[in-house]
Amino acid sequence: PYSTDVETLRKTIAPDLKTPYTDELTLGVIQAISKDFSIALNFIHKNGKNMLGALNLNIAKDSQWWVPYTVTDPGDDGQLNTGNEQKLTVYMLRSDAPTNFIQTANIPDATRKYWGFNMIFNKRMSNGWMFNGSIALSKAWGNYEHGYLNYSGSQAFWDPNADINRSGRLEYDRPLIVKLMSTIELPLGFVFSGYFRYYSGAHFTRQVTVYFPSMVQGYRPRSSSVTIFAEPKRQRDFMPEAYMDLRLEKTLKIDRFNVGLWVDLFNLFGYNYYLYNQQQLVGGYIYANGTFARFPRYGQPDAVYGTREFAFGARIRF
Repeated sequence: PYSTDVETLRKTIAPDLKTPYTDELTLGVIQAISKDFSIALNFIHKNGKNMLGALNLNIAKDSQWWVPYTVTDPGDDGQLNTGNEQKLTVYMLRSDAPTNFIQTANIPDATRKYWGFNMIFNKRMSNGWMFNGSIALSKAWGNYEHGYLNYSGSQAFWDPNADINRSGRLEYDRPLIVKLMSTIELPLGFVFSGYFRYYSGAHFTRQVTVYFPSMVQGYRPRSSSVTIFAEPKRQRDFMPEAYMDLRLEKTLKIDRFNVGLWVDLFNLFGYNYYLYNQQQLVGGYIYANGTFARFPRYGQPDAVYGTREFAFGARIRF
């Protein structure tokens, strides 16, 4: 039940709570190569400080209420005795542990860092063509995820299971992003444009759900299972994404009207994006008897996106 006691509510916020902030360093230089062409180089470094997280005033993560429990993870192939097994130690919360009392506080161990280098080049429209684009190299890492709820202090920093392989690349990390755009004036008044984007594949992590036996070291579990990262976070990548969009356009002068006609082709390369959730990726269940089973929807995506599309348009100006 939700408490209405004023003193209890006050304890849900740490009395010495400080505002989160980010230290940022930005360096940049722009150089004109010619009257029509310039290059910019930029470096950005960010380091989050005073991040908010959730502590449990009644159950510290180093308290006696957590009972270690070690299992054998068979690895990617799902088979034991094939040489890629590993031991994983998870922590069972005892059934007789106190009720949770969650407090939002600054987490000294929370880290969120970013560095990025990008090159931006621009050739302005002259002599019938223009070209610009950017190449970005970056890394975002730490143990503190992005997102509104996370920033507001919902990430649990009191559960030792959440600390297992917690550090690694963050969810929005894309090490390489390339964008190229160009427009060319063709004979007979036609204008041809293209827009190319490339993104490194998003990351994901192998997870396993460990089921506890009815008794561990003489204690019963409060929950029947726990899900953890079975490897350092986000070491695996989905396929990279590459998109190419094209437009052919012509403007006609009809009396006092300017009539623009164009045709667009989206996703020229026919890139397909497969949407998975964690239960459809590598990983699975480790049962109390030591057996292993893959997640039931392993390899089955929720959806597939990405089709070539044609679009036609017109506008009249007068």
